[in-house]
Amino acid sequence: MNNQKLGHHLIESLLSLLNNLEQGGIDIYRVMEARDEAPSFADSRDLKTAWEIIRFMDEMPGGFL
Repeated sequence: MNNQKLGHHLIESLLSLLNNLEQGGIDIYRVMEARDEAPSFADSRDLKTAWEIIRFMDEMPGGFL
């Protein structure tokens, strides 16, 4: 997979995870404070990877959120 396709796939996974949170009426701030593991609806490997990337980015100065 080339870098451009990988980047699009990653962005799609991040957006899908955020959409699942929104559709479920789940506040991402609460989920992130509650635990380090992926939410139960993040059952696919792509969504778990997206969750891990969000957690990682949120630890950076400026963060994800």
